[in-house]
Amino acid sequence: MAIDQLKKHLEILNKHLDFVADWQTDKESEQAHLDEIFDTLSDLVEAIEAAEEPADGADSERISSLQAEVENLKKALEEARAAKETVKEVVKEVVKEVPAAGAAVDEKKLRAEIEGDLKKEFDMQLEKLRAELATAKAGKPAKAAAAVDKTIEKPKDPKDLEAWQVYLEQNPADQDGKTAILALEKDARAGKKFVMLADVLVCKVNFGYFANQEEEFKLLEEIADIQELEVGDVEQAFHAVLSVFEARPSVELVDRLNRLAQQGNLWEMFVGEMQQVLEPLRDDQLRSHIWLAIARAYNERLKRTDYAITALKKALDYNSKSAEALDDMASIHKNTEQWEDLVKTLQKRLKLSTDNDEKAYYLREIAAVQREQLKEPFMAAATYEEVFSLQPHDPESIAVLETIYRGNKLWEQLGALLNRKVEYAESADEARNARRELGFLYAHELNDTSKAIDILEHVLEVMHDDVKLLRQLLELYEKTGRMRGYLKTARILVDETPDIGEKINLLKRMAAEWRLTPSTRANAAECYEKIIELRFEEEDVYDSLEDIYTAEEQWDALAMTLNRHTKVVQAEGTKAQLLRRLGEVLLTHLEDPKGAVPVLEESLALRPKNADTVKLAAKAYELTGEIENASIMLEQLCELLEDEILRTAAYGRLGHAYLQLDKIEQAEGALQKALAANENDFKHLAAMGDVYRRQEQWTRAASYYERAMKATKNQKEQGEVVFTVAEIYADRLHLAEKAVALYEEFLSFAPGHPTAVRVLANHYFEKGMWEKAAPLLHVLVTESAHLSKPEQVSLHLKAGRVALKVADIDRAAMYLEKARELDPTSLEVLMELAELRFRKEEWDGSLSLYQALLVAHRDALSPEKVAEIYCRLGGIKERKGDHLKAVAFYDKALEANHNSQEAAEAVLRLREAHDDYAKLAKIKLNKINAESDIDKKLDLYSELIRFYLDTVKDPDKAVEMQEKALALRPDDRELLSNAMDLYHLVEQWDKVVATILKLAHLEEPGMVRSKYHYSAGLIYSEEIGDHDNALEQFEICLDQDADNDEVFFRILDIHRSREDWHNLTRAMRRQLKRNPENRINFKIWEELGQIYRERLGDHKTAVAAFEFAANLNDTPEQQLKLAEIYIEAGPDYFDKAGGAYEKLLYHDPENVEMLRRLLEIQIARQNKDRTWILCTV
Repeated sequence: MAIDQLKKHLEILNKHLDFVADWQTDKESEQAHLDEIFDTLSDLVEAIEAAEEPADGADSERISSLQAEVENLKKALEEARAAKETVKEVVKEVVKEVPAAGAAVDEKKLRAEIEGDLKKEFDMQLEKLRAELATAKAGKPAKAAAAVDKTIEKPKDPKDLEAWQVYLEQNPADQDGKTAILALEKDARAGKKFVMLADVLVCKVNFGYFANQEEEFKLLEEIADIQELEVGDVEQAFHAVLSVFEARPSVELVDRLNRLAQQGNLWEMFVGEMQQVLEPLRDDQLRSHIWLAIARAYNERLKRTDYAITALKKALDYNSKSAEALDDMASIHKNTEQWEDLVKTLQKRLKLSTDNDEKAYYLREIAAVQREQLKEPFMAAATYEEVFSLQPHDPESIAVLETIYRGNKLWEQLGALLNRKVEYAESADEARNARRELGFLYAHELNDTSKAIDILEHVLEVMHDDVKLLRQLLELYEKTGRMRGYLKTARILVDETPDIGEKINLLKRMAAEWRLTPSTRANAAECYEKIIELRFEEEDVYDSLEDIYTAEEQWDALAMTLNRHTKVVQAEGTKAQLLRRLGEVLLTHLEDPKGAVPVLEESLALRPKNADTVKLAAKAYELTGEIENASIMLEQLCELLEDEILRTAAYGRLGHAYLQLDKIEQAEGALQKALAANENDFKHLAAMGDVYRRQEQWTRAASYYERAMKATKNQKEQGEVVFTVAEIYADRLHLAEKAVALYEEFLSFAPGHPTAVRVLANHYFEKGMWEKAAPLLHVLVTESAHLSKPEQVSLHLKAGRVALKVADIDRAAMYLEKARELDPTSLEVLMELAELRFRKEEWDGSLSLYQALLVAHRDALSPEKVAEIYCRLGGIKERKGDHLKAVAFYDKALEANHNSQEAAEAVLRLREAHDDYAKLAKIKLNKINAESDIDKKLDLYSELIRFYLDTVKDPDKAVEMQEKALALRPDDRELLSNAMDLYHLVEQWDKVVATILKLAHLEEPGMVRSKYHYSAGLIYSEEIGDHDNALEQFEICLDQDADNDEVFFRILDIHRSREDWHNLTRAMRRQLKRNPENRINFKIWEELGQIYRERLGDHKTAVAAFEFAANLNDTPEQQLKLAEIYIEAGPDYFDKAGGAYEKLLYHDPENVEMLRRLLEIQIARQNKDRTWILCTV
C-alpha cells in the first residue's frame, strides 16, 4: 500500500508541473502554491519512512526508484524557490545601485527582465526532470516482467482471495480460479462481508469476469456503492466511479466524483484525475462543466485561486455562455481584489442575463466596483443610471447616486434624481422627504429661490414641525422679500424650535416687521409678550411693548406691561418714572384710582419732589375719597409749582379738599386765592357758595351760586347750581316766586333742561296752571324715552289730562294713545282714552276701549262703573243701528247693577221695537253682502252671529256665518277664537282641533303655543278618541313647555293603556332629555328601569336606568332597591351589588341583614378573602 500511495502522490505532483512552469514571482498566490507543493513533498518523505519493508527485491527497487523521483522533484522545486528569492534580492540591489549612478530605474520592468532569464533556466531544468521521470516509468514494466517469471502454484485454500489474485495474475484463464472467485462472491454476499465483496468484485473486473461492457459498468458502480456506503472507503469508491466515467463520461458522474471528493477530502486526486480524463473528451459542454468543477475545487477547497482562474478560463473557452463560470470568476476576482478583471467579468455576465432584476443586480455590482474600488464615480454613476431603464425606482441605485452626485457636486443630476425619488416613492413620507431634499437643493446649489420656496411650502403643509425646513424657508423668504410668508413661517418656527435664543430673535424680527403697520401692531405686541414669557429681563422689549400699547390705546395691557417693567428695571430714576407712568394710566385711562394710589406712593418714595407725580397722587386721593391725603399732596404741589396758572388751579383743588374735610376757613382762604386769579371760575364760585351755605350765610351763598350760573354756559353745571339756589330762596329766604323765576330764567338760556322742566311742570300741574304746564309736559313727553315704562305711562297720562284741560283734544288723544301703547291694560289710561273717544263720537274706538276695560279690569271696577260702561256700549251699538247688540249690552248692565235706570229703559224700548227675527237676519245678511269694506263686513258678521246665538237660538246658523266671516280673514285671531267657541258649542270636534292648531301656528314658540297644542291633544284624546294624534300634540306641547308634567303623565297613560312599552320608554327618554333638571326625573328613571326589566326583558338597560334613579335620589331605600336589581341581573353585576350594600352599611354599620346579603355575594363570587372578613364581622 505504501508503494501505491507514493505512486499516487507522484502522479498528482507531475500534473501540477504544468502550472508551476507558468509561475510569476510577483504573485503571492504562486508563492503560496509553491509552499503547498513543498508541504506535499514532506508528506511523501514521511510516507516513505513509514512504509513497510518490501516482500522481495523487486518491490525494494520500485520504492528506491520512486524515492529518487521524489528527490529530483524536490530538488527542482527548491531551485524554483531559491530562484524566486534571488530575483527579489537582485532587484533590490539594482534599485539601490542605479539611483546612485544618477539613472532612473523602473523596478517592475527590471524584475520582469531578471525573471525572464531565470525562467528560461528553470524551464530547461524542468524538461530534464520530466525526461528522467519518463525513463523511470518505462523501466518499471521490464522489472515487473522479470518478477513474473517466477511460477506461482494454485492455492489450496478456496477462500484465500489474495492467493487466488496472485495466481490469476499469471493464469487469468484458469477455470478453477474463476470458480473460486465466484464462490467467494456468493459467500460475501450471503454473509454481507462488504470488504471481501468489494475485493471480489474488483477481481471480477480485473480478470474480465463479465459478459459485456454494460455489465462491467454495473460492477464498477456496485463497487463504488459498497466502498462508499458499506465499507466507508471513499477513495476506493472514487476510483470505481472514475473508471466508469473514463468509459462513459457524463455530468452526473462528474457531480458524483465531486461529492466523493468532498466526503473524503480527495481534492488533489479529483483535480488530477479530472484533468487526465479531459483529453479524449469531445463534448464541449461536458468539458466546460469539468473545468468548472476543477476551478471550484481549486478555489474553494485547495485555495489556489490562480489555478481556479486558469480552469475557469478553459471552462469559458468551451462554453462562453456559462453563467456559473462567470459568476465564480467574478467571485474570485472580488476576493483577490482584481477589480478591473472583476468589472470585465461582470459585464460579460450581464450580457447573458435576460431577467431585468438580474440585470439590475449585475449593473449595481459593476457600479459598486467602479465607485468603491476603481474610484471612478462618473463611470459608476453612468452604470447606476442604466439600472433605471430596468427598475425606475431602485432604492439602492438612488441612494448611491445621491451620494455620488452630492460628493461630486453634480447638482442638476441630483435634482433629476430627487425628482425620480419623489415620482417613484413607495410612501407619502418617502416622497415628502425627497421633496424636502429637492427644495434644499434648489435653495443652496441650484439657486432657484422661487422653485425652492414652492417645493418647501408644499412640504411644510405636512412637515410643519421640521425645524431645519422652517429655517430654510425663512432664509428664502427674507432673501426674496416675501415678508408675509416669512412672518407666517417664523410664527411656526417659534413654536417648534427648542432654542430659546432663536425663538427670541425670531419674535423680535417679526415684531419689528409688524410694528410698521398700524393694523398689525397687535401681532407685534403678541411677539413681545412671548419674548417676555421666555426671558423676562429683556428691557428693550418692555419699551417697545409699551409704545405699541400706548399707540393702540390698550390701557389694560399697558398697565400690566409697565407693572412687569418696574420689577425688572434696577435704576431708581427709571423705576420712579415707570411707576408714575403706570399710575397715570391707571388713573386717567383705566379709571382705577384705588390701584393708582400705591403705585404713585411707591414712585414718590423714590422721587418725593417730582411735581408731576405729586399732582397725579393728589388726583388719585381725590378720586378714592382719601381727601386728607389729597390735601397733603395739594399743599406740596402748591409749593412745588412755579407756574402761576398751575398753582392757582392747585389752590382751587385744595380749597375743594378742605371743603370736603369741613375745614371751612382753610377752604375759604384757598378758594379766595384761586378766585383772585380767575374770578369767573364756575367750580370755585360754586364751592364758595357751598362754604357760605355751610356757614348759613344764605344771601352770600345765593350770590355766589348765581355768579356761578352766569359764569358757565354748560347746562349741566348750571343745573347743578340752580336747584340749590332755588331751594335757598324758597326754604331759607322764603322767596318762592324768586325760586320759580330762577328756574324760568334758567330755562330761558338753557331751554329744555330736563330737571328744570320737570320741576316747573310739576309745580304748574299742582297749582292748576294748565296753560304753562302743557308745553313743559310736552317737552318731558318728547324726551321721555330714557324713562322706565311706568314713568312714561304716568307722564303721558298727566300730559293727556292737561291737554284735555286746555281743550287740545288732538294732542290729548296722541298722549293717551301712546300711554295705551306702553300699557295696553292700564285702567286709568283706558278710562281716559275711552271717555275722550266717546266725547269725539268715535264709536268704534270707544267701543273697543270699553270692551278692553271690561276684559282687563272687570274685577277692579265697581258694579255701578261696570253698568255705566255697558250702557255706554249699548248706546254706541244703538247709535250704530245694532239694536240687538245694544239690547245685549243693556242686559249686561242690568246684570251688573239691577238699579241702572238707563239700562232698563233702553232694554224695554228696543225689545218692543224688534220681534221679527227672520226678517231682521235677512236684512243683516243683505247688508253684509252689499258692504265692500272688509272690516265693516266682519263687524256685520259678528252682529249677525250674536243675533243667531242670543236671539234666534240657532247655533248651527251662527257657525255657518262664522265660517263665512273667517273665510275673509283666515288668520285673524279674534275670528278664530270665536269660531272655536262656536265649534265647541255644537261639538264639531274636528273643526275645534283644526282651529286650535291654526291659532297655535300664529303664536311664537313658547308657553302660549304649548297650551294650544295641549288643548288639541285633550280633544283628540277625550272627545275624538284618536290617541295617535293626541300623542303627537302632547309631544309638541312638551317641546314648547318641558315643565308641563300633566301633559307628560297623559302621554304615559296612553302608552300604558295600549301596553306600548317601546314607545313608552322612548317618550320617557325624550322627556328626560327635554328637562334634565326636573325634580321627578328619578321617578321617571325608576319606572323606565321597571319597564325594561319586567316588560322588555332588557336587564342591562334596566340596570342603567335604576343607576340614574339612584344618582338623582341617593337614599338608603333607593340604594337597597338598586342592590336588589343588581342581584337579579346576574353574576356580572355582583360587584356593583356589593358596592351598593357596602354603601348602605356605611350609613348603617350594624345592619346584619345587609351583611348577610353582602356575604352571599362574595360567596357567589368565590372571593375567599372578602368572605372571610365578612364572616368575621
